[in-house]
Amino acid sequence: MLRVIRTDAQIEGVPGVCTDLMPHREMVTDGETGLLFPGYNVPEFLRHMRRLLADEALARKLGEAGQASARQRTWTKTAAHTVEFYRQVLRREGRG
Repeated sequence: MLRVIRTDAQIEGVPGVCTDLMPHREMVTDGETGLLFPGYNVPEFLRHMRRLLADEALARKLGEAGQASARQRTWTKTAAHTVEFYRQVLRREGRG
């Protein structure tokens, strides 16, 4: 569900401010398509939010890059990625 919400926001050009946990790490490249902060570190989250509010050019740049990135993700690619992930897990377990 978080992946869909993040993608929807990116498609609208909203720069991401996300934890560096999955699935955000897969969708946001720190400093390129958004800003990541460690774990559930509220002070870091607030610092990034204030930074984007104070720097409109940065917010626009990250938003546009995130938008371009989100447009490259499709359900077909997501499904293929998921299947490949499961195959890797099965191979590691000696079942594939």
